[in-house]
Amino acid sequence: SEVTPLSTVHLIKLLAEAGLPDGAANLVTGAGDPVGARLSEHPDVDLVSFTGGLASGTKVAQAAAPTVKKVALELGGKNPNVVFADACATDEGFATAVDQALNAAFFHSGQVCSAGARLIVQDSISERFVTELARRADAIRLGRGTLDGVECGPLVSAQQLAKVEAYVASAREEGAIVRAGGERPKPSDVL
Repeated sequence: SEVTPLSTVHLIKLLAEAGLPDGAANLVTGAGDPVGARLSEHPDVDLVSFTGGLASGTKVAQAAAPTVKKVALELGGKNPNVVFADACATDEGFATAVDQALNAAFFHSGQVCSAGARLIVQDSISERFVTELARRADAIRLGRGTLDGVECGPLVSAQQLAKVEAYVASAREEGAIVRAGGERPKPSDVL
């Protein structure tokens, strides 16, 4: 992501320290336009790998097309978690399913392309599952990710916060019942 490049910068440094030859792995940071467009259309770039939204991915593919280079796109994933009753037949199975659903939804504050953005639960266990999931979600310790005890850090930007708040508002308008969260946390709720 153009707003979170530091982990990739560190990875490139580690690759160099491990002896990877200069030029074997390169990192160029910057916003999708113009950096991404220029890389996608440049004849000396052999492969473009892009993770992001459909509109941006379409631009990458269009920019790369005249050069007939390889393009790998991971676009707008809305990964489902599916929980069937037989997975929750024991207390241990139920706890594991709730743990996995929480991890899928809140890992990196839910800001990864593989986040569990959708949860599909078999009707016969849905009320019990959603009740426990909401209880556990409400108990997640929020704060700066570098602090001990923090389980979920902040959103990456004010723009992302506005987007999430718009999703919640839209869900409510469409009849969703918010069972956990749904509002900005109060400063007293954050470590």
